[in-house]
Amino acid sequence: MATGPLFGSSGGRSQNKNLVEFRAGRMTLKDKMVYPDKRKGLIYIYQSDDSLMHFCWKDRSLGQVEDDLIIFPDDIEFKKINQCTSGRVYVLKFKSSVRRFFFWMQEPKTEKDEEYCRKVNEYLNNPPSPTANRNNAPDHSGLVGEADLHNILGNMSQQQLMQLFGGIGMSTQNSLNLSTLLSRPVNSSSDSARSQTSQGSRAESTSSDSAASSTRPVTATAALPSQTTETTPSSSSGQQQHQ
Repeated sequence: MATGPLFGSSGGRSQNKNLVEFRAGRMTLKDKMVYPDKRKGLIYIYQSDDSLMHFCWKDRSLGQVEDDLIIFPDDIEFKKINQCTSGRVYVLKFKSSVRRFFFWMQEPKTEKDEEYCRKVNEYLNNPPSPTANRNNAPDHSGLVGEADLHNILGNMSQQQLMQLFGGIGMSTQNSLNLSTLLSRPVNSSSDSARSQTSQGSRAESTSSDSAASSTRPVTATAALPSQTTETTPSSSSGQQQHQ
């Protein structure tokens, strides 16, 4: 339950523009009489990041905020004092407190006095939704990220990809290549280069072994007295000699 005005701090205010503002001076209550403060002032209302409503008065000459009141919903009344005929005097009254704040209009024209008064009551007693100030921000919620697109396309069959991209002028071969790339994120050109290098190495090794075996001399080994045999080296001996 609200217990009267609370004093806020303009240091934590939102960067959103003021909901309403107009030029007005303060007044001081003495012995049931109000006396004007001749300084140039500004009344403005804003909603902070924590969704609280603030009623502020600022010295326009110094740029210094002297009143920063936190207002709870349906707790105030801002009205004109019709009994005062020497000026346009307004009072900010609280339903939960006897404290009052008096102000005098400094706007050069009177046409918007009622509009300012109405907006003060409207915003403070029925604060806008915090999301209302972000309605003009661009909505990116419907956009699909690159990773999501990759997953979606990667889970589609080649036939589905052909149907999808065939309607926008992509050939069947390109559709198949796209399907391969999505299912295998490794660079295909690198794979091809490594494959050709590997095949070339195996072919070179095979030709080297064939050349070595064809030029390798036949060696004679000792045999039993009853046998004379010429034996070619075993594969293991040939590899050692080749090395």
